[in-house]
Amino acid sequence: MKLKQYVQNLHEFIALHPEALDHEVYFSEDIEGNGFDKVLVTPALVYFEDLDHPDSPVFVGEKEDGGMPENMCNAVIIN
Repeated sequence: MKLKQYVQNLHEFIALHPEALDHEVYFSEDIEGNGFDKVLVTPALVYFEDLDHPDSPVFVGEKEDGGMPENMCNAVIIN
């Protein structure tokens, strides 16, 4: 899913459930819902070598720190 679609889904969800804006946000550890935890961090831009098999993201940052320039990023991590 692209970030644009994710944000659109959130807007539609809030339109139907405005009270949810005051609820805590959790994420599922897997698609089967075998575990849940609170969302603790803000989104981050990253680069994945292979988007079909994401592993070891490189975060935006200074080249000296091993980070990826923002214009090279291809994904957003939401937690």
